[in-house]
Amino acid sequence: MPAVPIISAVMAVAGAGVSAYSAVAAGENARETADYNAKVAENAARDANERGAVAAAEQRARTRQMTARQNAAMSSGGLDASTGTPLEIQTETAGMGELDALRIVNNAQRQAAGLNAQADLDRFKGNAARTAGYFGAAGSILGGLGSAAYYGSKMK
Repeated sequence: MPAVPIISAVMAVAGAGVSAYSAVAAGENARETADYNAKVAENAARDANERGAVAAAEQRARTRQMTARQNAAMSSGGLDASTGTPLEIQTETAGMGELDALRIVNNAQRQAAGLNAQADLDRFKGNAARTAGYFGAAGSILGGLGSAAYYGSKMK
């Protein structure tokens, strides 16, 4: 009968080793997945900023075109577009166009900030999963050693 406690103790230790390995591997896989997700979010943040810059440049170009059309229309109507109300209209158009461009940039920056925050959170979750994997492994090893000690005490 002493073989049964020995076999049980060996199986407990082996089971603990497998459980510990699985816990560490699961934690590392979760961390790698979280790191990948963080990189995706950071890339999306860069893309949001780049798209915002392009959209703002396009808005500024549309504003310049509109101001030029206003100038041409006023000039063809016999108005001096460099003074008075015609100048005020063009200045107002330019100001509103720039405000729109700045709003576009600000929206892109806020979107990018949210994506970067998500990347930070993903990395935090990954590190937490890795730590949990190590604690799970330690628990498995301690449980296995406890079981081995119990089965070993049965041999006496």
